[in-house]
Amino acid sequence: MDVEMAEPQPSDTPVQEHPWRDHAPSYRAREAQLLADWILTGASGSVIGLNGSGKSDLLGFLCYRPEVLNDYLPARAQPVTLLPMDLNTLPARTLSALFRVILRTFAEHQQRFADETQTLIRQLYQEHRAATDPFLTQSALRELLIHLQQRRHRVVFALDRFDTFCTMLTPAMGDALRGLRDGFKGTLSYIASMRLGLDYVPDPQVLGDLHRLLDQHVCYVGPMTEQDTRDTIVRRVQMVDQRPTDGEMAQIWQLSGGYPSLVMVLCRWWLTTQAPR
Repeated sequence: MDVEMAEPQPSDTPVQEHPWRDHAPSYRAREAQLLADWILTGASGSVIGLNGSGKSDLLGFLCYRPEVLNDYLPARAQPVTLLPMDLNTLPARTLSALFRVILRTFAEHQQRFADETQTLIRQLYQEHRAATDPFLTQSALRELLIHLQQRRHRVVFALDRFDTFCTMLTPAMGDALRGLRDGFKGTLSYIASMRLGLDYVPDPQVLGDLHRLLDQHVCYVGPMTEQDTRDTIVRRVQMVDQRPTDGEMAQIWQLSGGYPSLVMVLCRWWLTTQAPR
């Protein structure tokens, strides 16, 4: 039997520095533009890439660099917030836990919203962080979404490692996620990252109609461009004074093919070859 666990309270301390602050605004430009197009039209979809391809890095970059995402959207677009939603932190396989984790994510990223919305987020989370009745937690989440809907503020849940979450997903949770989106089509959408696609999760049937929603748009993530690779090399070796020469960067680009995990390994190897100063 699943046991409900109380949710930890989000810290009031300032937001910590994130690893995407040094990424060039042009990082993964093709993929970023594609995801921005989905967001603009309210479409949901999947970001697919093998381990080490950088799919989580892409979602994190767009989540934590909202100014970059906004540059891909037209000036007329309504305000949008891309929220990093890792449902693998679910403390129990219950609907109330699912809704509370979503409310907690809003609370942890409340600074991305207007002051009025922040006040409502804090209030709803504090009142429902220990609630185990799914009707109460769902109602609180719907109240927040109605508030955002009235202010024409779009929210996109960036569901990282969604294929892993599928191993603990129940049909009721899948229906709940689909129902939330269907009830707030102009306000809520999902972008889920995974390794191989929804057809390869252990039990695709558990997704129900959520499968069709996430499978209608797909972005494949693989090797980086040469410029993204060079920028990544510079970031990876910034702890030392010396930088790879143009020739060494070209070699890393050729040997790795721009695949992020291989770039990381070659950068570590390059660092070990540098004589201490």
